[in-house]
Amino acid sequence: MKTLESPNYHRITDVYAGCQRHREKENSQDGKLKCECATLTAEQKHLAIMARIDALDLTRVKKSICLPRERGGEEWTQERADVIEVWYKRWLKLIVTNHGEWLSPSRSIDLMWHIHLLDSVNYFEDCVAIFGHYFHHRLDVGDTDDSVNPFYDRTNQLFLEKYGELPPNYVGDVPKQGYRPERGSLCCGHGD
Repeated sequence: MKTLESPNYHRITDVYAGCQRHREKENSQDGKLKCECATLTAEQKHLAIMARIDALDLTRVKKSICLPRERGGEEWTQERADVIEVWYKRWLKLIVTNHGEWLSPSRSIDLMWHIHLLDSVNYFEDCVAIFGHYFHHRLDVGDTDDSVNPFYDRTNQLFLEKYGELPPNYVGDVPKQGYRPERGSLCCGHGD
């Protein structure tokens, strides 16, 4: 699997993402932390980030994705939006937990991510709260054979290991397990 080998890459859990006082350390005269973040263990930081993901308010995203196509939506049912919200948050947790590894979501999860990106102010604030920086989206432009997407396969493997099931993929409103996207999106837990 492709991972980052950059000397500037830091584990997400080494920084307590979202703490304004922690981020202000770089701008302080003495360079000292002005908060309790320095006393948290890596596990406590990781759990705090997972809690931030669970607490994401995606109400606007779901409302937008349920709109009719002529109003810019995807005509999803509320039930579908609620189900994919759970899997989108699980996918974000995989990104945090498997930092530096390229992962590709299902088409439905990717579409929710796209709508979240379009809510740019909230998306930026959510990214800072979770990752400590903006989390970029990379488009899979088909550099590999359409029948093979190792990043999508790896993502599904991680879903099975962590949650014991795969996210549903929808064609219309009918869930279909094992659907492979023609093209998807890629991301790597470092934010590039």
